[in-house]
Amino acid sequence: MVLLSSSRDVFLNLAYEQYLLRAGKEGVLFLYVNDPAVVVGRFQIPWAECRPGRLEERGVVLARRDSGGGAVFHDGGNLNLAWVGRAGERGGLARFLVGVLEGMGVRVGVGERGDLWLEDGRKVSGAAFRITGGWKLEHHTLLVETDPVCVEEALRPVPGRFEGKGVGSRRARVGRIGEVAGCGLVGVRERVAASWGGEVRWVGEEEMWMACGEEVARLSSREWVLGKSPGFVWEWGGMRVRVEGGRVVEGVPGMEGEWFAPERVMGAVGLEETEAGGVGFGRERRFERRDP
Repeated sequence: MVLLSSSRDVFLNLAYEQYLLRAGKEGVLFLYVNDPAVVVGRFQIPWAECRPGRLEERGVVLARRDSGGGAVFHDGGNLNLAWVGRAGERGGLARFLVGVLEGMGVRVGVGERGDLWLEDGRKVSGAAFRITGGWKLEHHTLLVETDPVCVEEALRPVPGRFEGKGVGSRRARVGRIGEVAGCGLVGVRERVAASWGGEVRWVGEEEMWMACGEEVARLSSREWVLGKSPGFVWEWGGMRVRVEGGRVVEGVPGMEGEWFAPERVMGAVGLEETEAGGVGFGRERRFERRDP
């Protein structure tokens, strides 16, 4: 069976994945498209992967999934796939996608993490996994029409040095399947669904909320998105700020216990932003110390 999400809400779609996993919906392929979002892995430091403040300014949602792996960018040109299988099965979805794409004239290779790469070395799919209760959730992104510049800009980290036990992403050049296949996201989605076989049906938002509403509340909370960040120390401009659970612990007098926000930290210690030219989501910035 193939389920097509009617929602473009990143939190609802991530929550529904978890519902399928908990319910042991073996053999179901779940396909969805999200509005612009950056999704970090469960064990990642968001600020080391992107600039949350900048994302918020531009209407890009920051989310954290339950599975591991690296940070990814979602938008209307990116198809997301999730599949539940037995815990012992490995790479089932990756092998399936290789076959589908080759049938569309797109030759790809599978990386050690299950990600997919074009022959010219550009990455077109990231993968992540979660195992619980004897079941495994395997999910993939599939870059079909997304602008690589938007991916690069969205996944630009906060400047400075991060010390911590968070899992870092492996950055790579990205490509677009649509350029090679000669079709858009809808065409790729239809081909994927037809190749999987079985019944294909749309899942309405109301049905999804009934199944996983509480999970949506958890995944969309600041305590999960920011508070689940591994502890780290951030060094920048002579500062050394320690952060635990997403909150400042030491290094900025008067901000202890507040959510870590690099822009506010810089302001508190006499740094200000000055704009320089840039592309993509907005203008690139540098930081200079204010005169007393």
